[in-house]
This record gives sequence, C-alpha cells and structure tokens, in this order.
Amino acid sequence: MKGKYRVRITAKKLQYDFVINRKYTLIRGDSATGKTSLYRMLELSRRGSTVQVSCPAECIPASALGEDWATWLKTRSDAIVFFDESDDYVTSGAFAEAAMQSDNYFVFINRDPLQSIPYSVNEIYELKSSGSMHFLQPLYEEDHSPIQPSCILTEDRRSGYTFFRKLLDGKVGFCIAASGKSNIYKVLLSDLVKDEDVLVLADGAAFGSEVGRVLDNKYVGYNKMRLCLPESFEWLLLHEKLFQKDATVRNALENTAEVVDTTYNSWEQFFYQVLRDATEGTPAYYHKDRLGRCYSEPCCVLGSPCRLQIHSSEDKVGDVLQLFDNVDFSRLLQDKPDNTKSTEA
Repeated sequence: MKGKYRVRITAKKLQYDFVINRKYTLIRGDSATGKTSLYRMLELSRRGSTVQVSCPAECIPASALGEDWATWLKTRSDAIVFFDESDDYVTSGAFAEAAMQSDNYFVFINRDPLQSIPYSVNEIYELKSSGSMHFLQPLYEEDHSPIQPSCILTEDRRSGYTFFRKLLDGKVGFCIAASGKSNIYKVLLSDLVKDEDVLVLADGAAFGSEVGRVLDNKYVGYNKMRLCLPESFEWLLLHEKLFQKDATVRNALENTAEVVDTTYNSWEQFFYQVLRDATEGTPAYYHKDRLGRCYSEPCCVLGSPCRLQIHSSEDKVGDVLQLFDNVDFSRLLQDKPDNTKSTEA
C-alpha cells in the first residue's frame, strides 16, 4: 500500500475532508473538537446508516477488527484503520510489531504520544472546523526563526553526528550526541547546553512521539533552542549535488508519498535505502555507523573513480548546510585552538 488518500465522510450535519499521506497519522486535540464524532461516523457507515465514506481505500474503525486484531492486520491489506482512545492496546509492543509488519495505513485518534510507533512530526494533526466541515490542520509548524547556534545536538552518534563533529573539529562550536531521540529532552535539561544557543537535529520522519515534550519544555538552562527536523540525515545527504543527475534519487525526493510503500515504517527507512542503492558499488557506499569521506571532501579523495564523480569542485558540506533555513553557522565555525566543552551525553 502506498500513496496519498483523500478521505471524505459526510452525514446530514457533519462533514470531514482530509488527506492521509503516510502509514501513520495521529489526530490530537481537546474534547468537543469532533474526534469522537469522526470515529462514530465510521462505525455508523458500516451499519447501513446514511453516513457516506468516500476514499480509494477502505476506511475501517478498529472496532470492526474484532478481538483478534493481530490476525486481521496480518491477513488484510490496503485499508486505512482508525483507532479511538478507547483502543488502549495500541500502546503495547505487540501492537507496534503487528502494525510495522502490516500492509495498511493507521490513523490514531489519541491525545497522548505513542512511543512505540515511528510517526512523523508532519503527520500530527488537530481537527478544525468551518461550519459543518471538519478538516485536519498540522499541530506543529516548521520553525523558521533565525538562530546563530553555539552548539549542535544530534539525535544519535551515527553518521549525522560524525558529519557535524568533523565539521566542527578545531572550531569554537561543538557537537553533542544525545544517543537516542528520547534522550534529547534530557540533554536539554542538563548542564551540557547551559547558556548555549542550541540547534537540535533529529529525524523528523520518526520524531512524532518526542516533539511535544521537547517544544513544551520550560525548565531548561539553554539560552535559545531551535528544533530542526529534516526527514532524516540521509534525506540531507541526498540533496548533495553528488546525486543531482540520479533520476531515481530525484523522484524519491520530489514524489516521496507516491513511491514509499508500507514495507517502510518511516520515511527515514526509505531514504536510508535510497541512499544505499544510489551508492552501491562506489566508494561512497553508505553506512550509518561509518560516514565515508565522499560526503564531505572533493571527488575523488580515495583515488578510485566512480560513477558519482561528477562534481569534484562542489562544496558538499555547503550543499547540506544551505538546507537549514535561517541558520547562521558562522559562530560555530570560528577557529579555536581547543574545545573546552564535553561532547558526551
């Protein structure tokens, strides 16, 4: 199952019209905003009522799955399954495992974050209405506020951390690895970033469960913080001019929703595979735990010409940095004999 799906639900006095873009969608919001009515209308539509549901995929309330929901998710496909807050089993590890192996889309109507589901910050919505019409509005808007960071906090110690740690080697700026997305919140509370202007980098494609408490947190010691959430670090690397002539890469970047299927539980997984496929058989072959020099140094530093060697004089690091809107890296990149800040988190 892949692609975008427009869902229209209509009754005499209520209408819903929205688009589902990815495998996982979360609808949040306060009481009396229409969340419960949405779910009940889906239930009524299956009982011969006047409620009409229009969508290329079958829209099914979780109550129709029965007690053996695990078997249903394993044996059925190409449906959009809606879960209400009363379906509390969605927080279990067993459900997460079944969902990740399922060829269906999932919509969770739930006020609380779901820690075991890798949903995107871009697929968290709240219901809004205009008259009888209800629609989805993104809960978190992308932050474009200007910042001149003094340090970078990365989600983990893998390729993204390696890239920025190398960039800041011998510079006044420093890089900290949170060693997991759930630890970003903890680092922001620590003395590691006390009085700093922090640029937080995480994979937006799977950061949905953490974004709320990071943005809502008031008890912090940093001076300023901006959360930057590209789809993934691999998404950033694929924007290097190294890949601009690769039609498959360009299509993956420009038409992501149309090409990602449910075998990928997040777009981060998808872009990881795209980058691996694009660099297979070349010195730039991508490893999460070991970032090659091909992504930051001129071609071909390894003395082994490959089919990617087409922009030997391009600033590859600059290709990545320019994707960060209103981020001035000049403060980070000032020369300094030694770093005094620890990079351990």
